[in-house]
Amino acid sequence: MSQRRVGRVVSIRLSPQDCMAVVDAAKKMGVRMQQVSFPQLVSLALSAALESFRQNGIIPERDGFEYSEMMAQFPDGREIRRGFARALTVDTPKSREMKTARIRLDELLLKAEADPLNMTQELKDEMEQLTKLLRGKGTV
Repeated sequence: MSQRRVGRVVSIRLSPQDCMAVVDAAKKMGVRMQQVSFPQLVSLALSAALESFRQNGIIPERDGFEYSEMMAQFPDGREIRRGFARALTVDTPKSREMKTARIRLDELLLKAEADPLNMTQELKDEMEQLTKLLRGKGTV
């Protein structure tokens, strides 16, 4: 007897950039690529991104009782041929802070590699603080 799964099965087309991002995210999460299919990786990456949105207060935590009402507006079989011209993002003060920290850390890492003799203790301390900040948010 097969186990019935709750939720919806969907079919989507990902851009090459998003396909690569899925693989990058899976690597960051330590997924063993040989043991999963690409659709499983997409599902995992989406779930991880949505959980990140919940943890950062971007979307609400839901108990599931609203599921039927929310999904009623999307009856099975309805297909609308419409795409988005560019990727949509959720921009928050926290996400901007993390992006800025990531860029600065990348700059410092390049400097440390290219010019290690000129890495002051102050710059090394800044690298350490940025690394801690980004690791705390799971982005390093």
